[in-house]
Formats: sequence, structure tokens, C-alpha cells
Amino acid sequence: MKKIIFIVAALLVVAVASIFVRNYYSQLTLKKSLVNEVVDFPVVFQNDKDTIAISQLKDKWVLFYFWDSDSSEKAISIFQEINDSRITNDDEVKIYSIYCHSEENTVSTPVIPDILKENGTTTLFPLSANDPLLQNLKINSFPSAIIINREGNIVFRGSADSALMGILVLTYSM
Repeated sequence: MKKIIFIVAALLVVAVASIFVRNYYSQLTLKKSLVNEVVDFPVVFQNDKDTIAISQLKDKWVLFYFWDSDSSEKAISIFQEINDSRITNDDEVKIYSIYCHSEENTVSTPVIPDILKENGTTTLFPLSANDPLLQNLKINSFPSAIIINREGNIVFRGSADSALMGILVLTYSM
């Protein structure tokens, strides 16, 4: 009986420690991704239906996810997380998906637009992977994300994994 109690106690300690480590790592990653940069160049995304400029989005929090065909599986998982979060019902937050494609490969991943249609809160914008806007925004790898605050400044630049936590922390703690 003492062995069983000891084993259960040890398992509980391991579980609590792993939760602590995961939360600590998430917070550390988030802190490294927080920035405060003024956007002093035009940021405009366009698809066949919509055109969106950061200058039009003042007074909203904006989350941009950048992904490519190599990261589409990860993008699906992130879009699902967004669907499951309370952010989808927040009128103060806009979420946009930026699909970065090579010149010869336009949007060819049919699964992603279906998920975006189900979500209803994200809009898909194709963008050439060679577009200078990516360099201006310092997007060097995929998937990645930026968060822009109500004043139009970039306040988060980092991994797509940390972005959902970033937008939740930034919007609900301020």
C-alpha cells in the first residue's frame, strides 16, 4: 500500500512539474517575442475580394499568421486553436492568414480555405514569398506571426505557436 501511495505521489509531482515547466517556457518564449515597433511603411494585403491596410485597422488588435505550403499542417492546427479560443468572438481582434507562396506555386492548398470558411474570422491573403513586405515585417520563417496593437505598432513578432497566447495576454491584460 505504501508503494502505491509513493508511486501516485511521485506521478503527481512529475505532472505538476511538467505543467510548471511548460508554462514557464511559454512565458519565456512570449517575453522574447514582445516588441514595440512603429510601422512606418505601408502594409497592405490584397486578395480577389478584399484589400486590408494596417492603417484601416486602428482601434483593433490584429493578428497576422504567415505560413507557406511546407507549414500548412501546422497552420491547420493553429487555425483550429483559434476556433477553439474566445478570440473568435472578440470584436476588438481581427485575424488574418497570409499564405506565402513561391512565384510558380500560387494558393494550392484547398484544405486551408475550407478551415478559414468554417472559422469565419480569418481572411486568406496570398503573398509572394519574395515580396519585400515580408522583409520589412522581418518575417524570416514560416509559420510565424505578428500582432499589431490598436495604435498600429507591432507588439509581437514570433512563432505562430506563441501568437495565440500572445494575443490573449496582450488583449485581456491591458
